[in-house]
Amino acid sequence: MKKMIGHLFMFIVTSIATVAYAQTTYSILAEDAAGLWGQADGTGAGNDIVKAAYLAMDVKISLSIVPYNRCKTLVMNGHALACFGMGWSEELQSKVIFSHERIYTNTATIFVRKTDAHKYKSLADVRPKTRIGTVLGYEYPDTFVRLLKSEIFVADHALSEVQSLQKLAIGRLDFVIANLDDLKNADYLLKQAGVADKVERAFALESAGTFLGFAADDPKTADAMKTFDAGMNKIKRDGTLATILKTWKNELVTK
Repeated sequence: MKKMIGHLFMFIVTSIATVAYAQTTYSILAEDAAGLWGQADGTGAGNDIVKAAYLAMDVKISLSIVPYNRCKTLVMNGHALACFGMGWSEELQSKVIFSHERIYTNTATIFVRKTDAHKYKSLADVRPKTRIGTVLGYEYPDTFVRLLKSEIFVADHALSEVQSLQKLAIGRLDFVIANLDDLKNADYLLKQAGVADKVERAFALESAGTFLGFAADDPKTADAMKTFDAGMNKIKRDGTLATILKTWKNELVTK
């Protein structure tokens, strides 16, 4: 009898743990203007990848779509669990923990007006106090950030790279820095901004990874990050990740 009660007790405990695990829901923020990686309507390759990684581990998530600077700030201040997609910067040290698995790699790239293209081959060609279009909250290469902090360049913050490129086209900026990747390439971004006839890619800077960034002080971070990394490995092995990327690359070709 005692043995039966013991088995019953273990069954109940295991069942409760299983139900609790299955009902775990992580609330994650995603950017509203990341090209084909994440858009204002909640669609995007990055959003699909994050959802698929957690689904592979039988964990539900809810995505809230917000401007990137809000996404980043809420995680830094511990008011949100995670934000997709974030890159390393000095200001994030001790405040944000990055997933081990990167979601994609981007390359910081300089854009100029076609009439000025002959002037710029590297950052050394850019005059002091030049106005540069950046996106509020975005991470950029250290070499570039140091130039901003020393006020050699004057940053003009916009809510998206599209807005910055449009300002560049009408002469309100001298050049723009944008983070390009396999899905958000120069052609796509210029067409999205409607400035392909006036603006062109000048030269590239460093490349960096984009990750799921977690609030360092959130008690759920350790489990949420471990689950995401395990899920990413799983969707890499079973082909889900490749399928998602292929779908969105086809979307890029169509657009």
